[in-house]
Amino acid sequence: MSTRALNNVAVPPWGLAVAAMLSVQLSSALSVDLIAAVGPAGTAWLRLSVGTLLFLAIARPPPCARYAATTSP
Repeated sequence: MSTRALNNVAVPPWGLAVAAMLSVQLSSALSVDLIAAVGPAGTAWLRLSVGTLLFLAIARPPPCARYAATTSP
């Protein structure tokens, strides 16, 4: 089985909703101690930054697709 076939596995909508709820609640619970150290704005910035990095690691298109999109006539 190729890696391309693994990327096309359908995820049920309820699974995506549960994952979103879990990530919001877990990040809120883990950031409670950070609020005292870096303040509310710093905590929000850190949560957004970590979320962005995770999103890029998970949902980024393969490098060949990005290269093909920029070199198309």
